[in-house]
Amino acid sequence: MYVTEVRPGETLAAVATRTGVTADQLVSLNGLPSQQVTQGQALLVPSNRYIAQQGDSLWRIAEISGVPLEQLVRANPGADRALYPGRPIRIPTPTQQRAEVIGYLPITDPGVTAEDIQPWAQQLTWVAIFSHLITAEGEVPPLNDAEAIRATYAAGAKPLMSIANMEPGGAFSPDIARAIITQPDVRERVISNVLRIMEEKGYAGIDSDIENIDADLRAGYVDFLRELKARLGQRPLNVAVPPKYDETTFAYARGHDYQGIGRVADRVYLMNYEFSWVGGPPGAIAPLPQTRRVLLYAASLIPKQKILNGISTTAYDWELPDTPENRARPWPSNEAVQIAVRNQVPIRYNETAEAPWFRYTDAGRQREVWFEDARSIMAKFRIMRDIGVGGTGIWHLGALNSQLPPLIDYFYNVQR
Repeated sequence: MYVTEVRPGETLAAVATRTGVTADQLVSLNGLPSQQVTQGQALLVPSNRYIAQQGDSLWRIAEISGVPLEQLVRANPGADRALYPGRPIRIPTPTQQRAEVIGYLPITDPGVTAEDIQPWAQQLTWVAIFSHLITAEGEVPPLNDAEAIRATYAAGAKPLMSIANMEPGGAFSPDIARAIITQPDVRERVISNVLRIMEEKGYAGIDSDIENIDADLRAGYVDFLRELKARLGQRPLNVAVPPKYDETTFAYARGHDYQGIGRVADRVYLMNYEFSWVGGPPGAIAPLPQTRRVLLYAASLIPKQKILNGISTTAYDWELPDTPENRARPWPSNEAVQIAVRNQVPIRYNETAEAPWFRYTDAGRQREVWFEDARSIMAKFRIMRDIGVGGTGIWHLGALNSQLPPLIDYFYNVQR
């Protein structure tokens, strides 16, 4: 398998002819709703044979196929010395890494249902059902999660009860976090309620997504997690953490002690995205240089096998010119691609950020969209493989990126 891009003027049938597969195969592997495509669109090609192009190198072919360069050289003796246009190159299947995959299902979001698990069914170890919202008093109001739990088990995965310090409007509350961490009676009430609900509903373990923690509470949060894990026993504790590559740059992440959390948690979900967000200026959501820095920093403090690096399946669509008042529209990655296709605008690729983007016009206003596609996901998976982290994660299962499941299958032997 490898990635190709739709060239100017190409139809899907022309791409199929050029790559030696059928249009139906391209539709199926990439989850396309039709055979209509647009210039610059990335497509996964289900073939182990690639024809070298003018300007190609084995290094570039290794990049677009996800195969380590050394493995590609072994599969094509002499190609490193004599690579010429038209030479067929065999694409071997890369050695799969044993990995766990966690997917977040935010059933409190409009339109997200238990049915959103099914397209990912073969790629999931865990489903974190998001989220039970903890109050400042330590209460955990009921959540209509029975169908999501059933669908998770039916898919062969295990459900985690996700807990969060979110207010009803969706913001993570530092005041609720402080109450949980500093008030013994609230902490006890939270842990008792969480364990009771987990047992009653049949969850396999807990996902703790406490965010916006003040820096002075970083040790206290680790203490809370340690107590929670002690009472969980052998059942798993996953902890979601925001991204950072030092202790000063990202104020939002200062309350998360990577090293302390890594000692306590069974797994650590790294929210390695949102570098550009709905309330900020347009840009790559998870640019590769920052993604790499965060992963390297996390791996220096957390046992690598515990790290599950998150991939966002949400695209952001900003109105131009950008103003401080602008809020980006969120779309599933699939829908972002279809906006470009419907408007027949070219999809461009930022080589530094390793991220696709495009501009289009809606109601007379120019807009800019950034998202993840097969190229950017493959670039992240290569780094994750090189660093040796324990797996990946998906935010979120209700926003489909149809190229992500086959890429997970290609890179990973998912442990279930």
